[in-house]
Amino acid sequence: MGKYLNTTQKFHRNQILVDHHHYEVFTDSQLSETQWQRVRNIQNFAQSIGDELSHHPAVVGEWSNSYFEDIRLRSHAHKALTSDLFRAPEFSRIC
Repeated sequence: MGKYLNTTQKFHRNQILVDHHHYEVFTDSQLSETQWQRVRNIQNFAQSIGDELSHHPAVVGEWSNSYFEDIRLRSHAHKALTSDLFRAPEFSRIC
């Protein structure tokens, strides 16, 4: 514990870094949203992270979202997410 003790009692905004891990589509209400509502939710959350940057640095460590509208397709999520499509460089630039 001692090595993490701030003996100066002063903090500079650059001494704080917030690591965001955001998850979507786990509640019933989130599952019932359209893909466009989900995208809007992510955009709003991203904007809120941007708003924080004047106070402290931040990184996004992880995002999770469902791309599947139809509940029948969700059972195939693992197969789709492990396909070559999601390993392609074009997809990496989107994420």
